[in-house]
Amino acid sequence: MTQHAQRPKSNRQTAAQKSGAKPFRKPWAMILLFIGPVMLFYCIFIIYPLLSTFYYSFHTIAPQAGQLVTKFVGLKNYETLVKGLFPFWKSTVGFKLNKTALKNLDAEGLSPHILEQLTPLLNRKFDDEQAFVEALEAQIGQASTTQYKARFLNHARLTKNTGDRIFRMAVHHTLIWGAVGPTLEMLVATILAFIVYFKVPFHRFYRAAWFAPMLIIGVIAGMIWKWIFNYDWGLLNVGLRAIGLEDLAINWLGRRDTPLWVVIFVHFWNTFGFSFVLILAGLTQVDQEVVESAYIDGANHLQVCRRILLPLLLPVLKTVLILSFMGKMRAFHIVWVVTQGGPMHFSETVATYVQKRAFGWGTVDLGYPTAIAVFWFGIVIIGVSLIDRWLKSRIAKYGV
Repeated sequence: MTQHAQRPKSNRQTAAQKSGAKPFRKPWAMILLFIGPVMLFYCIFIIYPLLSTFYYSFHTIAPQAGQLVTKFVGLKNYETLVKGLFPFWKSTVGFKLNKTALKNLDAEGLSPHILEQLTPLLNRKFDDEQAFVEALEAQIGQASTTQYKARFLNHARLTKNTGDRIFRMAVHHTLIWGAVGPTLEMLVATILAFIVYFKVPFHRFYRAAWFAPMLIIGVIAGMIWKWIFNYDWGLLNVGLRAIGLEDLAINWLGRRDTPLWVVIFVHFWNTFGFSFVLILAGLTQVDQEVVESAYIDGANHLQVCRRILLPLLLPVLKTVLILSFMGKMRAFHIVWVVTQGGPMHFSETVATYVQKRAFGWGTVDLGYPTAIAVFWFGIVIIGVSLIDRWLKSRIAKYGV
């Protein structure tokens, strides 16, 4: 008779049996009590909106008879997005036979008799292909129309560039922001964190002063800087005029080349304190014995920063760079308060463009802006992955 080997009992179970106590069981009720509310919050406010946004990106959502009507359109919203993003994409807007079209048909060897029959259609515009084909059949017959249909459609087709200039500007501006903003923020925050770390005179004051802008709500910060950059009575231009630099007192928010850089600066001023604190916290975790050993070996401050502190800070810098990049790619409130994407869309971002397409321009369709949001979410994920992969190799190089 075969006997099955029994799994050895754990020390905890053996001790429980000897003492007469019940076997240990995980307190699932207590675990659910702590994790349940967090998971519920995450599902309601993160997972559900994300899935809903993805779902509605394949629909048109328009108000009809006082209520929102949703209609499935497949990939139409994404097709419109791609056509709007790439200026070389053209679409058919109608058909018209002009003299150039007839001349090209004649050069291709079309019968002069047929060309003469087409004269009544000269310079007549047809909105769609079916109407144009029916007019051809009425003039030259169904057989000739079927035989030469491809030629007629090719030479009579009217196309236009479907590129959405405003959308392209918004994408261009946001990509510039996503490249310049995080780099500038990480560079400045790192330098300031080193200043506080080495305890220069008044370093406690600097630590509080540099973090203070982070405590100001973005909308309030935008309003303050909008007043400062005002052309007529703004503090900046008043100060420039007072010291005789009137040529530099320009309309910062009304030109085509400065509004984008103004909102980038305001957003940087309002958010760099967070990066500063993260980097400073990373510096405080560095083993002081390593730093002191470097000084004993004759290293100066610059060498300590470059050879010891920066390599050890790479994991923190990666986190700072990713968080900053994500914040810049979805920047909205400061842009909206300072410029609203103007003037003439010269500071437009993807977030402000989506808001205007959804609620501000009377386009009455939430499906297309939702598709843009899903598309941009994918772009941000790709950007974060590239940053993570790029920095991970450098972190592995230093073994931190």
